[in-house]
Amino acid sequence: MTEQNNFTTNHRPQHLIWDWNGTLLDDAHHCVGVLNELRAQRDLAPLSVPRYRQTFAFPVIQFYRDIGFDLDNAAFADLAEDYHSRYIARLPECRLHHHAADTLQACQNAGLSQSILSAYHQQKLDDAIDHFQLRHLFTHIKGLDDIHAHSKLDAGRQLLAQLPYPPQRILFIGDTVHDFDVATALGLQCVLLTIGHNDRSQLAPCNTPLFDSLQQLAQFLLQS
Repeated sequence: MTEQNNFTTNHRPQHLIWDWNGTLLDDAHHCVGVLNELRAQRDLAPLSVPRYRQTFAFPVIQFYRDIGFDLDNAAFADLAEDYHSRYIARLPECRLHHHAADTLQACQNAGLSQSILSAYHQQKLDDAIDHFQLRHLFTHIKGLDDIHAHSKLDAGRQLLAQLPYPPQRILFIGDTVHDFDVATALGLQCVLLTIGHNDRSQLAPCNTPLFDSLQQLAQFLLQS
């Protein structure tokens, strides 16, 4: 359900920064499948998708510990490598969320420039964007230089330094509490989708507009 538009006339966004995984790419079920392969190897019970969406958080190493993995930093590095190898192998099974491409195109047509800020590895992010033939819709595509998904705050600062817009005219669109925290730290407006890696119950305390589909979000953006 779309929340009330809270943009003021003087602060309507000129630029959109999109998260990738879970926001545009529908990969939460895919991630749970990979996680459960790793859990089975360690005699851990399978994790359900609802439970995953209720608990997923950054930094990812702490999330893994919270769901039962016994990890030090070295063990996490090995696990992250195994996870990403399996994730990439199964990536062709993933699809964009419904209306993702249409929403991006409509925003571009309305004069909104767009970027991606992701905790995904830069080269893998570039490959995914090209796979879905979306590169022409973004002015910048910013990922991380490793696969450990600690935080994308520093990458966000680097991205903002490349953009010609003041922070109050930039809207961050994500699907996790971490996205909200990053947007807040960067001084950006933020809206969140409930269709990704955190569910509505996790996102509600952020006290920012929530949307249950990209179609609803598009209506919000193009009426603002």
